[in-house]
Amino acid sequence: MTASELRYLLAARSLGDEKSSVRLTDLADKMGVTKVSVYRMCERLKEQGLIRQEERGHIFLPQKCLALLKEYTLCIRFISGALENCCHTPKNTAYFEAVNTICSVGDFSRAALVKYLKRKNGTLS
Repeated sequence: MTASELRYLLAARSLGDEKSSVRLTDLADKMGVTKVSVYRMCERLKEQGLIRQEERGHIFLPQKCLALLKEYTLCIRFISGALENCCHTPKNTAYFEAVNTICSVGDFSRAALVKYLKRKNGTLS
C-alpha cells in the first residue's frame, strides 16, 4: 500500500464508523483535494478490494480494510511515538513520517512489527 492510499483510507475511516458509508465529497474536503482526485483514488482502492462503493458518491470500508488499518495504525503509533520521544520530532511531522515509513517496508516486516507490538502489549492473536 502506498502512503497516499493509506492516508485516504485513514481519512475515510475517521469520517464514518464501521457500519456507515462515507461520502466522496466529505472525503475530498477532509483530504483537501478535488472530487476527481478522490474518485481516481477510490477506483484504485476498489480494484484492490479495500473499499466498496455502496451507492453513487458513497464508499464503505469492508472488514478486511478495517483490520488492515488497525494493524497500520498500531505501527504508525509506535513509529511516531519513537520519533517524538527519541528524536524530538514534532508530533505532526512524526505522524506524517511514520505513515511514509510503514508504507516503505514490506508486508513481512510490517507483519513482524505488528506481531511484536501485540506481544509487547499482551494482545497477541
